[in-house]
Amino acid sequence: MMKEDRLTLAVRLAEFSNGILSTQVNPDHITLKVENRVAIVVSGSDQVGFYIRSTELLERIRGAGFATAKAREKYHKDQNKYLLRHLSLAEINSNEALFKEIVLESVETIKDQRPKEKNFIAYA
Repeated sequence: MMKEDRLTLAVRLAEFSNGILSTQVNPDHITLKVENRVAIVVSGSDQVGFYIRSTELLERIRGAGFATAKAREKYHKDQNKYLLRHLSLAEINSNEALFKEIVLESVETIKDQRPKEKNFIAYA
């Protein structure tokens, strides 16, 4: 996938987040971030990575004809990461409601994984 195609795909996906996601262009991939944490990755190897916890949503994605693959778990947060390969702008546009739900699920999954504030006890 050409860099311009990746950017077009990333911008379209970011639109589904209602302004929550910011876009960062890197040499080999584009990340969509929420609160400085990566929620979606559009890679140069023709795949898009999303964070999805809902098994029902995964089944609907597969039912719509999209092949999903579990991403390699490099970090703990990757346990919910799935890849969609060879995703096109036309497919996203013809399945807008589904992709809006996928994007929002990815955002919520990443937001829920943020480190919890630690409770510190002050000693006198």
